[in-house]
Amino acid sequence: MISPLFRFGDGAVWVSVAKTAWKEVLMKIIVDFDRCEANGVCVGIAPDMFELDDDDMLTVAEGDVAPDRLADAEEAVAQCPKAALRLA
Repeated sequence: MISPLFRFGDGAVWVSVAKTAWKEVLMKIIVDFDRCEANGVCVGIAPDMFELDDDDMLTVAEGDVAPDRLADAEEAVAQCPKAALRLA
């Protein structure tokens, strides 16, 4: 968006007033439990986000993935041998 014409001295200048709004988008880890075999690869990569209980059921930390932990979450998704994890 271009603002109305502003005049400075003898010349005319168009000034852009457009602003880009950056919005932080937080991700959640989604598990497809039909595919998950509880191999624990994700637990090894990000033990603060994933846990295997005594019955070998995977649990995921509730809430959004913190921006500083997104790289580990992405790595866990990429390394899952059954492709049971995704970020949304």
